[in-house]
Amino acid sequence: MLPQAHPYVVTGNRVEAIFGSKYVAVIGITPKSGDVYQPAVLGKVQRISAALLKTPGVVKENILSFSARRANKWLHETLEAELAAVYDCTRRDYLLRPKIGYAFDDHWNGKLGATLFRGDADTFFGMLRNRSAVYGELR
Repeated sequence: MLPQAHPYVVTGNRVEAIFGSKYVAVIGITPKSGDVYQPAVLGKVQRISAALLKTPGVVKENILSFSARRANKWLHETLEAELAAVYDCTRRDYLLRPKIGYAFDDHWNGKLGATLFRGDADTFFGMLRNRSAVYGELR
């Protein structure tokens, strides 16, 4: 068994935290300049998604076309905000995971977040809509 600090374990745990499973394939696209919301980058995501849909053995219902995570820290790293999102270009459904945290001191911190599923009732995330949730944590 690999130690929890091993890069493979760290990556697997992070993928599970963001996508809800360790057993996913992630294809990353990074533009040479600008952000991922450019027509050329989004077009590439759509072409890759379409090619995967045609690939034998791929479970079409499990393909998620676009995901992004943004995080920032402020106030000497005591306040942290994060937004993770997954959007399916084909079915137009999505998952949003906003989270905000604050470190009150060296021993106490709090977090508030949500997991929001949206889409038509016959889409992957749409079927999970009633499982959307808001949570809070104080440690």
